[in-house]
Amino acid sequence: IHHQVEASENLFRRVIDRSGRRLEGMEIDELQGQLRPESKTPAEVLVVEIDGSHLPMRGKEVWKEAKLCVVYREEHHLPKSEEKRGSITQARYSATLQPAAEFRIHVDKLLKIEGSEEAKTVVWLGDGAPMNWNIADELCPKAVQVLDWAHAIEHAGNCAKKVFGETSPWIKTWTDTIALRLNKGHIDDIIIEIEQCRGISRGDAKEALEDLKRYYGNHKERMRYDQFRSQNLPIGSGVVESA
Repeated sequence: IHHQVEASENLFRRVIDRSGRRLEGMEIDELQGQLRPESKTPAEVLVVEIDGSHLPMRGKEVWKEAKLCVVYREEHHLPKSEEKRGSITQARYSATLQPAAEFRIHVDKLLKIEGSEEAKTVVWLGDGAPMNWNIADELCPKAVQVLDWAHAIEHAGNCAKKVFGETSPWIKTWTDTIALRLNKGHIDDIIIEIEQCRGISRGDAKEALEDLKRYYGNHKERMRYDQFRSQNLPIGSGVVESA
């Protein structure tokens, strides 16, 4: 498809193995600066996205989390249109299977290469995992922390399934209403109303509402989507999700 020539699976394996062994002996973080030199001008908006994904492994450890960080300047983000999906023209990536402490070192080096301290605004995007925000607090305390929009809405939908039932038509109404009100900046009111619903609920529904209230309460400062939009700041972590 890509090269218009016949190529066996064994050839791909040999080439990838050879390249991988060469890379193992190199200092990857230093290679970042060699492949694309440090930017000389501070970024107007520097975006940092972090995520983790469990991968099946060979050997005794069946699953292991791959931790990934993407850093890019918002000026290199081409937003989606009716004809094209959004894309990033330039970005820096770092990934590791090592623990969070090791990952933090790689993220720190990416931030230094991109000059996060000189950037006018740093936006730090992620899901609700504590690791995301712990690293943000340590490495870039000035960053505007933003909970990924899709995760916020997904949690509302999961809660609705417990409250109304898996196939209820009210799930969409509930989720759309929360999305609309989050867009308008009503996060505090939403939390109050979730608590009111919890007070008259029982069993799984009560537990689901408590979980949603806790999740929104823990992240409410990261969910000021109306403010973020007014400042033209990104609210979705789709770049690291696709990566």
